[in-house]
Amino acid sequence: MDDNLVESLREIGLTEYQSRSYIAVVTLGTAELTHLAEEAEVPVQRIYDVVDDLQQVGLVEVHEGSDAKQAVAVPPKSGLTALKRQRVAQFESTFETATDTLSERFAEVTTSAGFVTSLTHEASVRRHVASAIESADWWLFLSLPRPWYQAVEAELDAALDRGVTVRLVVQSPDRAAIENLAYPDDLQVRYRTRADTIVAADRSYGVFRGVGVPSMDRQALATDDDNIVDMLRRYGEQFWLGSPPIQTDYTLPMRFLTPWQALTALSASFEDETTLTATVEGHEVDTGQRDTWTGTIGDYTVDPPGLEGTAILPDIVQFEIETDDGTLTVGGWDATIEDIAAHGFEIDFA
Repeated sequence: MDDNLVESLREIGLTEYQSRSYIAVVTLGTAELTHLAEEAEVPVQRIYDVVDDLQQVGLVEVHEGSDAKQAVAVPPKSGLTALKRQRVAQFESTFETATDTLSERFAEVTTSAGFVTSLTHEASVRRHVASAIESADWWLFLSLPRPWYQAVEAELDAALDRGVTVRLVVQSPDRAAIENLAYPDDLQVRYRTRADTIVAADRSYGVFRGVGVPSMDRQALATDDDNIVDMLRRYGEQFWLGSPPIQTDYTLPMRFLTPWQALTALSASFEDETTLTATVEGHEVDTGQRDTWTGTIGDYTVDPPGLEGTAILPDIVQFEIETDDGTLTVGGWDATIEDIAAHGFEIDFA
């Protein structure tokens, strides 16, 4: 008996007795069960159950002879191919059941009070990147290696279709390859040879992996802590300013998280006093009550002035909107002196 062949059959799911019996019946072609037990070196009292098992998985057929039952080998190519399909189907079913069950438990842990998760596998990092993109409603910043961008093009297209403002830094040592990629019209793209991997979706979902030396595997983190995500957004916007542009065109309407984002992105329109409208979702600073306001943008304040195009944030940035209820000042999500703390807003031509 070929022990290596026995071991191979055991690795695909047959037992020792089943493997030995199957090899024997294939070698003999047809055999009475008592003869098969002798050839396979399987106890006679066990051979009947073993052959029944082989018949159930489609590797042998059992014929009722005039004197005794006979085992007939199914051609190995068809028999083992059928067994492979069975094993794969069983594995997939078991895998899906385990995945669904664990996913339910995972969701229970991570949705109760937020999370910060350490990630070691690239597949996990990529999964969180895609999830972050899908979660964005207002503003999305990404710094990704070129292959990663190409893997999430469909998710980014969907985000742009939802009206999300998307800024992308693509990383590659080959600038020409970056320039030759096709990008959606409203996707703002810049370029860096090497950079940290960052995704900041609104203030709700962030992913970060620092650049390490080639000999080091750097862990990544994923989080829905709004303070950490906002920190990632601010960090990303700093080196956005120092990255060479690839595609800068955009059209209104555009969505923003903060007045400073809007004033720097639409500086020409504000300076020309173009008539713009804003729809703001947020809460009243005095009461904390959430609401939505729409109005024409009026005056704006930046103090100290002259910081456009730098990584320095002004102490005060706000704009006014003229609503049916009067003039209201709009600040960022942590506003304290304005009328409205914006969670996000959309600006369009009047």
